[in-house]
Amino acid sequence: MNLDALVRRDRQPWEPCLGAADLDEWHRYDVPLVGTFCVGTATILFAAMGDASSDVSVWAYVELTDAEATECASRTFDDTEDLQRAVEQYFLGKEAVIALASDLRLRQWGRVHVLDGLLDATGQFVELLLAEARRTGSAAVASVKRAQIEAAATELVSL
Repeated sequence: MNLDALVRRDRQPWEPCLGAADLDEWHRYDVPLVGTFCVGTATILFAAMGDASSDVSVWAYVELTDAEATECASRTFDDTEDLQRAVEQYFLGKEAVIALASDLRLRQWGRVHVLDGLLDATGQFVELLLAEARRTGSAAVASVKRAQIEAAATELVSL
């Protein structure tokens, strides 16, 4: 799957592109926070990082292998920690898309390799956004800093 085509500006994080279908919510609190959707034949896992109800939120996306997608279709979780561990495992060692949303509308995104966990990957992405905002003199610096603080201060949404 072409990860660059996965996310489009102004889309909702749980439907990040026009081709997103078959939403399977693993966790929801007002909006889907963790789950899967399909784009063509690819199954994508998504997860909100931190508090998705704030003005600025951070979301992570990764393509699952066929075996992982099959496993996910029937998987249940014992508790929130089990869900959190599973999500982390699906992301580890893969290239993922990390996206910044404002009022639950996607604004900016990029690809990162998740080597040391989702929080670390999210932090790296937000640092890149902050550097770009500073370089261009963008007014988004304050929003990026807030997202960085929220992402660094929390783990996956407390379920």
